[in-house]
Amino acid sequence: ITQASRSQNLPVSTSCHIQVIAGGDGTWCRQLAYVAYSTDVYERHQTSYQTDSWSAWKKLNTDGIPTGAVVSFPRAVTNPVGFLKANGSTFNQQTFPDLYRVLGNSNQLPDLTRSDVGMTAYFAVDNIPTGWIAFDEILQQQLITQYGQTLLCITLTAVGGVKKNALLDYVFRKALENLTALFTQLNITAVKEIIRPLETGHEAYFVLPIDARTLKVLMIDLEESIPLARLWDLDVFNAKGNLLSRTDFDLSPRTCLVCGENAKICARTRKHEIDEIVDKIFQAIFSIQPKPVANFASKRF
Repeated sequence: ITQASRSQNLPVSTSCHIQVIAGGDGTWCRQLAYVAYSTDVYERHQTSYQTDSWSAWKKLNTDGIPTGAVVSFPRAVTNPVGFLKANGSTFNQQTFPDLYRVLGNSNQLPDLTRSDVGMTAYFAVDNIPTGWIAFDEILQQQLITQYGQTLLCITLTAVGGVKKNALLDYVFRKALENLTALFTQLNITAVKEIIRPLETGHEAYFVLPIDARTLKVLMIDLEESIPLARLWDLDVFNAKGNLLSRTDFDLSPRTCLVCGENAKICARTRKHEIDEIVDKIFQAIFSIQPKPVANFASKRF
């Protein structure tokens, strides 16, 4: 480390302040060069253990890919230099302090096997440009393309920052119980099912051998049959990937839990306070089963 810190191989032909970030035993270190009288910062790392062999300097504070962004590579590229695999593992905070900071002071990487990646691209409009797919729709598109059959997607109308807790687990479990009973009654078996109670929200996908319009009618009936179903989003896609809506059957859109107006408009405009919506959710659950409300009443969203 002493030899490395005394290296005179600077990134620019002017004075620099050099910061050496040492790893643990058997871990190579890196250098940060802060250019004097400038906001420019450069980085390089050791390429050979216990030697003064270093990579080329790389400028950090540019308009390139921001620290913490998710970048994809071809399958053949298994270990790209300068990148960490987004597999849910942890990294050394001292080695990657900037990454630690942008991840909210966390040293855990996102897990691409789940849907907690965040945005792959950002658009400041509700309707994304043609040719782009919303991240949450990628799995839907994959299942429709692979199986070419009706797809049922189940999520919850959770509000606030918390998307998973004991109360929402109960609501999600009741949705699956009702759907399983319906599939049994119809004598159909899912060709493919994916159930993911994630920290970012509950999700379930069923590829079903049933006409999409028939299934949508059944889902509408289920949504209107019990108050708890107001907390479920039951989306039906046909084999071509088209989402069926209530308006396709000359029905009005789903109504808001609080005021009875168009639910999508209320959600988009944030018309109601979170506590007001949560109270309605508790009422919906209490209408079929008082016990869970008593158990979870102290757990707010």
